[in-house]
Formats: sequence, C-alpha cells, structure tokens
Amino acid sequence: TYTVTGFGTKNRSRNIKIESMIDASGRPVYAVYRPVGPTCPQDCALLGAGCYAQQGNVNIHQKRSGAESFDPVQWVLGLPRNALVRWNVSGDVVGPDGAEYREAIHVAHTLRPDVRGWSYTHAWADPAVASWAASLPPNVRIVASLDDPADEDRARSLGWQTVCSVTPTEDGQSFAEEEARAVRASGRLPCPAQRVAIGCADCSACGRDGSIVFAVHGP
Repeated sequence: TYTVTGFGTKNRSRNIKIESMIDASGRPVYAVYRPVGPTCPQDCALLGAGCYAQQGNVNIHQKRSGAESFDPVQWVLGLPRNALVRWNVSGDVVGPDGAEYREAIHVAHTLRPDVRGWSYTHAWADPAVASWAASLPPNVRIVASLDDPADEDRARSLGWQTVCSVTPTEDGQSFAEEEARAVRASGRLPCPAQRVAIGCADCSACGRDGSIVFAVHGP
C-alpha cells in the first residue's frame, strides 16, 4: 500500500495539450497532479517565478492536490485497458514522499504493462532519481527537464535517455517552420504537438530516446 500527496483523475483528462486530438474514442489519458513546491527540487529556478503549473487551471489543480492523497498503484490498477498516464502535470518526484511515490510508479507500470506513462522531472541531477528512471519498465518514460540546454551532456552522463529544454519563439507558444528547421538542424526535435493539431496521446515523441525542444510556455 502506498499513500502519497496528490491525486489522479477519475475520468480521462480533457487537458487539450495531452488528450488525443485524432480520435476521441482512442486511448484515454489520465493525469496526476502533485503540489508545486513540496514535491519539487528546492533549487528549481521556476518555483514561484514562472512555473507553468502555478498558472491558470493547472494552478487550481495543484493547489487542491496538496490537500489530497492517493495510492498510485491502486489508481493505475483501476484504469481501463491501454490507458495512458501523464504523471506530474504539476509537481515532481521528490520531497518527503518522493521515494515512495517513485517506487509506486515503478510497481504500477510493472503490474500493468498495457498502461503507458510519461512525465518530466526537474530533479534529474539527483542520483537517486536518475537511478530510478533508468530502472523503470519500458511502458513508462521519465524525461529530464533541463533549465539550460548546456546541461544535456551532464544529464546523459547520469543515464538519461530522453531530455527536453525550451526555446523562445516568436509567438511564444509554437514553432514557425523556420524556427522548427533551426531546432532540427541542431539535432533536436521540436515538439510535434506544438506544431500541428496533435496531442501527446497521439505523438509519443517523449517516449523515445532523444532531445525534445518545446516552445517556451508560461510567463
């Protein structure tokens, strides 16, 4: 039995960024919210200073999550077959219950090989987090979220297979074709979901090895 801070959605997510935009009857995406701050690395430069999860609707959910608790394993066991899980729409995998939370993710995806999950962590430099991410079963991928693209080599040396970073763009939310070409020329992939009408459920680029670049989002 695992009990950690946060909650998992009871119904499929309607977050436009992560839901399927190709087929509404396709694989449903369920989401987990954790409170920003207590579950995050305390040296994160975005805490209280532009974190997207402290804005808009996500902020409402992350604040609520701080007063709730759930068992990630039992939650996943109750999901429909072939569900997708976006762990940590808000919050992260460290803090007072971080080790228990990480273990629960591992156990949940081991027991449900049909459920595919993904998430991002700003705690990628923590050796315990890097070791945990490398040990996960193939149906869940945790991406090292870098504040500075120059940290990519360091992240790779710690074992991270997938890394992501952000870049400024003209409209502040997507890539113009010229901007996308420049990212590809650097050997990185501009987030497909920020370029065309496709959601994370239809894309899965973050589930593969490589470097993903997002158009910077949030203040």
